Amino acid sequence: MKHLKKFNESADETLEPQDLLDFTQDLVDDGYTVKYITGAPYVELLPSDIISNSEKCASFDIYYQDNFRINISGFPIEDLQKVLDSMEVAKKRFEEYNFVLDNFGVNSGVSDIHRKPIIKSVLFSFVWS
Repeated sequence: MKHLKKFNESADETLEPQDLLDFTQDLVDDGYTVKYITGAPYVELLPSDIISNSEKCASFDIYYQDNFRINISGFPIEDLQKVLDSMEVAKKRFEEYNFVLDNFGVNSGVSDIHRKPIIKSVLFSFVWS
């Protein structure tokens, strides 16, 4: 992936919203709808929120919750392998921060406009290990 920044192996390194964007930047650049989600309190970030360092970033506390999710939505079924390949690389980066893939789901359907099969969403759930 062309946008991954060099990982700093210091023990003080924490996973921040900017890291989530960095690790999924190729998907964002290719026009996929990517959302970063944590719960209780529920916070959903878009790449634009991270880029602008919106107030929502401050409440997106991955370590307080010990988990986060990434949702990639609304793309042709033919692109599924490309998304999975990109997320496989990102998954390895998250493991460097001790977050492992806990759950994975694909929701498919038919495009209302083109009446073709689409991937409505792919959800990756990560937990602190």
